[in-house]
Amino acid sequence: SAQPVDAYPIKIDGLGLKTNTYQFGNIKKGNVIEKSIELANTTKDPVRIELVSSAKYIETLATPELVEPGKTAMLKVRFDSKACQEWGPIREEVHLLVNGSTEASEKNRLSVIGNVIEDFSNLSTEERQQAPIAEYSTINVNLGTIKAGSKATQKVSISNKGKKALAVRRIVNNNRSNITASINKTNINNGKKADLKIEVNTKDLKPSTYRRNITVITNDPDHVNTMISIVWKVEE
Repeated sequence: SAQPVDAYPIKIDGLGLKTNTYQFGNIKKGNVIEKSIELANTTKDPVRIELVSSAKYIETLATPELVEPGKTAMLKVRFDSKACQEWGPIREEVHLLVNGSTEASEKNRLSVIGNVIEDFSNLSTEERQQAPIAEYSTINVNLGTIKAGSKATQKVSISNKGKKALAVRRIVNNNRSNITASINKTNINNGKKADLKIEVNTKDLKPSTYRRNITVITNDPDHVNTMISIVWKVEE
């Protein structure tokens, strides 16, 4: 039966899709999760489809591979968090190939969005007492006034006040053109600390006041995500 056109707002090569984004939300590390997007062949001819991914932790499957006119198919994505090296927010893409095409471009791209998190729900009282505790020298970095075209740096120290080693899983930085965030070690034993170096480069920035942030992801059950705010002013 013919499908209502508005049910498939996304168009790829004349085919209609319900959405172009796989929203996985929070994925507990170790879990494997599947999501599907429905596709309709709104053309007059049968089409052959294939779903491809270059990410090692994403498996893809299109069924059926041959879709008759007016019929539907499912584009399945399987996210294996065990095989994913990255913690925190994940943005990947898969591509829908139609009738043997090999072109992977923006036109046939589907987004895969998720957030890989650690599951602390099963920790015993004793394990919680042994857990690492992250302490930051500051979470508000004010670099003051920076002359346009120059750089400024500041260090934030991260100490481990807990018993077990504190692991810095990732520094999420979405402003790489202006901010560089690097840490001198990612494993911090009890009583020790690491230096998180934050550098702001004002090239291409107009005179103004700027406020950005980065997020530090650790294995401290009570402070998994710590947002560090970075403020500066650019002057000619």
